[in-house]
Amino acid sequence: MGAINIVTRQNSATSAAANVEGGSFGYANINLSAALGGKRGSNTLSAGYSRSDGFNRNSEGGLNSDFGAFKAFYQGNHDFGSRDLQWQAGLSNKDFGSSTFYSSRFDDQFEHTLKTFAAIKSEGKGWLHFTPAIYWNHGEDRFELFRGAPDKYPFNYHRTNTFGASLNFRFDSRLGRTAFGAEGRHEGIRSTNLGEKLENPSGVYVCGLSRTAYNVFLEHNVIFGPLSASAGVTAVYNTGNREGVRFFPGADISLAVSDAIRLYGSYNTSYRMPTFTELYYSVGGHLADPNLKAEKLQAIEGGVKYSSRGIRAIAAVYYNKGFDMIDWIKETTAGEDAPWVSVNHTRLNTFGQEFTLRVSPARLMVRKDFFLQGISLGYSHISQNKAEDALWRSMYSMEYIRHKIIAQTDLAIIKGLTANISWRYIDRATDSELIKPYNLLDAKIGYEMKKIDLYLRLNNILGREWYDFGDIPQPGFWIMAGATFRIF
Repeated sequence: MGAINIVTRQNSATSAAANVEGGSFGYANINLSAALGGKRGSNTLSAGYSRSDGFNRNSEGGLNSDFGAFKAFYQGNHDFGSRDLQWQAGLSNKDFGSSTFYSSRFDDQFEHTLKTFAAIKSEGKGWLHFTPAIYWNHGEDRFELFRGAPDKYPFNYHRTNTFGASLNFRFDSRLGRTAFGAEGRHEGIRSTNLGEKLENPSGVYVCGLSRTAYNVFLEHNVIFGPLSASAGVTAVYNTGNREGVRFFPGADISLAVSDAIRLYGSYNTSYRMPTFTELYYSVGGHLADPNLKAEKLQAIEGGVKYSSRGIRAIAAVYYNKGFDMIDWIKETTAGEDAPWVSVNHTRLNTFGQEFTLRVSPARLMVRKDFFLQGISLGYSHISQNKAEDALWRSMYSMEYIRHKIIAQTDLAIIKGLTANISWRYIDRATDSELIKPYNLLDAKIGYEMKKIDLYLRLNNILGREWYDFGDIPQPGFWIMAGATFRIF
């Protein structure tokens, strides 16, 4: 839970579109969008509904990965001359079978979530850019350990509210660009089982907790020819954290060696407060610790970027030093009935390397109609210094993607007809007997006309059987077809 960053794109014209999709596992989706643009502002509204029977069944043959979801989003902006005003609001209402996601002991879990949010931001245009913003998030959740059977185990209900305000300032001078500001954010929960016992319970909500975070930051950016650098610090205080005021510095530097090559480096620090679930969720095979500390992270990264006509490449290395990392662990020798326990790992250091390459033959040959539009290749590798302990199994921090390879090609077959083919290989570090290295082949074919775009998606074409995080089986081959209609 945190601040909402409003990112809008002003529409200068009025438009409307509709998208419909359907495919395997009873999947269907419809989405409508409309935009009303003007000289001084715009308004955009979209709404859609999607549903699926899911790809998995519980032990009794019933649905347990199905879902139905309705989403709506609105955003607007207006130029008042000396100040821009931007606003947005949204709604998400979803019911879904959560299979064995929260606990492998129960295969018929179900969840209902309702989320609403609203935010407004104003930005000045003078020498001092003053940007105030306010936001509000509201969430309601009902978790069913046994779907539709509260007599077997009572449903868990949660209601959360997060609201906050920020004041940011920015100005330019001969010394560079300086930015500073502050934010206050309040988070609160009412629940059947998360938080402390309430003195005045209301209905099913007998537990609750609230905390407030205060952040103050200062940052300065300078440019000396091909060299640009920035440095800053954030002071953080959270009423839910007994560690007092903490300071988190950061710095970035970039050097343009040539028009095509740029070197960069960064050092940043951050923290993450434990969620209410990590602090108090002690049901369904979980045992939470209400005394968890906040995670802290120091991150160092360096790399080189190359960008020229038709070729883009990035190579980077990074080292993350984590303190008090939050995780759920289980004692392997205690059998399947052993609970998942929330803990702070003392330290967890991560060393990683990433490489991406994108070649666009069509641009290299200055032929937009060339059939081979692009080839992409990416590789990432992660290693951690946390030694695997045969007595404990980790749910998060020690189950990470060790090797990842992604290859993709974009084709222009004939006018209007395109194809995208992608392949990925994943090797996850884990002690699970189900999670093995796997590779998946996907494809998308599209045909663009004046008012209609048609497309066909083919996922897991080879029909691989694979498991990912949490020992949850993933879908085999599935197909989806859709169309987008540009009404006007």
